[in-house]
Amino acid sequence: MIESFIFVFGAIAGSFLNVVIHRLPKGESLVKPASHCPHCHQPLRWYQNIPLLSFVFLRGRCAFCHAPVSVRYFFVEFISALVTLYSFSRFGFRPEFFLIVLLAYVLIAVSFIDLDVLLIPDRILLLFVIFFLVYNVIFEVRSWRFVMSGALITGITLYALALLSRFVLRKDGLGLGDVKLMSAAGLVIGWKFSLLAFYTGAVMVLVFAAIMRLGSFRFQAGLVPFGPFLSLSTLIFIFFGDSIANVYLNLF
Repeated sequence: MIESFIFVFGAIAGSFLNVVIHRLPKGESLVKPASHCPHCHQPLRWYQNIPLLSFVFLRGRCAFCHAPVSVRYFFVEFISALVTLYSFSRFGFRPEFFLIVLLAYVLIAVSFIDLDVLLIPDRILLLFVIFFLVYNVIFEVRSWRFVMSGALITGITLYALALLSRFVLRKDGLGLGDVKLMSAAGLVIGWKFSLLAFYTGAVMVLVFAAIMRLGSFRFQAGLVPFGPFLSLSTLIFIFFGDSIANVYLNLF
């Protein structure tokens, strides 16, 4: 029973993340107006805005103008629900659960925003950092040495790498948004896991870019967004970091 509640909660959170993903890059309010069709702008009734179910029952189309609704809305709600449920299975209702889930929601939001506009908003990361610092003061989920080293070592290392790539390539090879994202993640998972997650994400994006090039596929402005790969690798290290770190150690 409790697992069903957790899954539903995650889906509802995913519904809000869809609002953030759609509106934040445009500078729109996250509260007003109420949820509406992006095509005909007709406000949705409550039963047309039920996470996961409404998309299925309406067959991925607006109830009013019948314009297609992106499957992304369903996917964000579903992955948010799964991540929330899995986090609960790992941590229960301990303070770490809420922290991990919030970081996961941040990673989901910035991934899809980066896919849309090639930008990782500072506002999301700043709000997360502020929340984390206050939360950690209250619950002491992480030691402050772990927290500060996680953010500073990750941030300084990746910022130096960004400067080096700019010097060598004569263009930005690593965006500062990516550096800030991994620094924020370092607060929670520490500098070792955050740097390993960065390395893993870099390998993933290189492989993906090579596959896309073979298929003659091009992203906006010819750039492959790094944020989704960093977010995915960070989520992997959140849940399976110890096992993956052992694999890396055995390789080297």
